Amino acid sequence: MDDVQDYNGKTFSEIFSEQFYCPKLLFRPALFLTSLYRVSLPVSLLIYLFNRRYFQRDLELVRDLGFCSDREMFYNRVVRFHQETDQEIDTRRKKWKLRVSGRHLLALEAAVLKKRHNAVVQEQMNRSFV
Repeated sequence: MDDVQDYNGKTFSEIFSEQFYCPKLLFRPALFLTSLYRVSLPVSLLIYLFNRRYFQRDLELVRDLGFCSDREMFYNRVVRFHQETDQEIDTRRKKWKLRVSGRHLLALEAAVLKKRHNAVVQEQMNRSFV
């Protein structure tokens, strides 16, 4: 049985795309938009539409997370991003939360893996009743 913690040789982008029926080409914008702070979402969307370079570091993180092949790699990349940008990021981005949320990313990863695990369990149950 698949373990809820396991990527089973797939990347996070592959698992995310499968579980949310998201075309692979839309993985990056989908993950980026779902990981923004909700309180600043309207302002973040406007900035994203007119000046994507403002979110360059955030978008690089999303791209990197797509290639992660296990939970430890995912977690370490999010932590490293936080450490690197905490010193560099300007006060407005911090105060107004105009950035991706590491907590949202980690919670989303856990939800994706749990949804995948539940789908595998359901499939196994369906096979056993046939």
